[in-house]
Amino acid sequence: MQEVFSDIYASRRWGAGESFDSGWGSRGDAAAGYVRYVRELIGQCGGRSVVDIGCGDFRVAAQFVDLLDHYEGIDVVQDLIDHNRSRHGGERIRFSVRDAASDPLPDADVCLIRQVLQHLSNAQVAAILEQCRRYPLVVVTEHWPAPDAIRTPNLDKPHGPDTRLDRGSWVDITQAPFHCGPSEEVLRIPVAQPLYRPGETIRTQLWRPRP
Repeated sequence: MQEVFSDIYASRRWGAGESFDSGWGSRGDAAAGYVRYVRELIGQCGGRSVVDIGCGDFRVAAQFVDLLDHYEGIDVVQDLIDHNRSRHGGERIRFSVRDAASDPLPDADVCLIRQVLQHLSNAQVAAILEQCRRYPLVVVTEHWPAPDAIRTPNLDKPHGPDTRLDRGSWVDITQAPFHCGPSEEVLRIPVAQPLYRPGETIRTQLWRPRP
């Protein structure tokens, strides 16, 4: 994965605004709505630490880290992590290179996974979700197709820059083969510039893994 996603950032496949750009998902109404929700969640649950799987360019997390005693963003791209460390790192804000499917994950009160799983294979998604069972709260955000394009959730794919959306599929952690519960949808935001059809949404699920 490290080689594939390093090439995506190096070639600016997701965005060319800066040297490291995670794309349109880090900006706009969907990002703003997500930030509002995470800030509310942190306030309600009293969480003081967050691990952010697939932290990307840090644009989104930068808008709620002021509430935390500790934030750790993890990603597989070494150059991206080095960039984030040099620009944003500090005593409370840390970044590390980890493959969340196989490497040990840091302790935290809340785990965030935002528009990451859609780029991975089902085996990788399952491995990450299994690791996340250690956290009290897991917030998973994914891009869903328009209602008239919905076919089958969780169709498998190789990891890479694309998603399942072109086949009318998406990642739903509550459905087979993942079956992560109890979970609830806590946020649904229309996509201003849909990739395929009007009606696409960015949806966030709150998963509370049972011990």
